[in-house]
Amino acid sequence: EYLITRKPIILIKNNCNILHNMPLEMDASKYVSIYDGTQNLVSLIKDNLKKQNNYDIMNKLLFNCFYFNDGHSADRAAEFIKNISV
Repeated sequence: EYLITRKPIILIKNNCNILHNMPLEMDASKYVSIYDGTQNLVSLIKDNLKKQNNYDIMNKLLFNCFYFNDGHSADRAAEFIKNISV
C-alpha cells in the first residue's frame, strides 16, 4: 500500500468518488495531487518530491485506514462475508 511509505502521492483522476463515498479522514485524494492528463507529469512529480512535507498527513491516513483496532475487526469481516451474495 502506498500510504506505508508516507511519501508524496499522485493519483490519476477517476470516478472513484462517484462509486464510493470515502470518509474524509480516510480519503487520500483530499491531500494529494491529482493528475488529470493535462499537466506535465514530470513537473508534477518534481513538485511533489520538493514539497515532501506531508508526512504527518500520510501517517494519519495510514493509521485511519489500516491500523484502526477496536477489537471487533473479525466480527465486521465475518458479517461482511455473510452478506456477500453469490
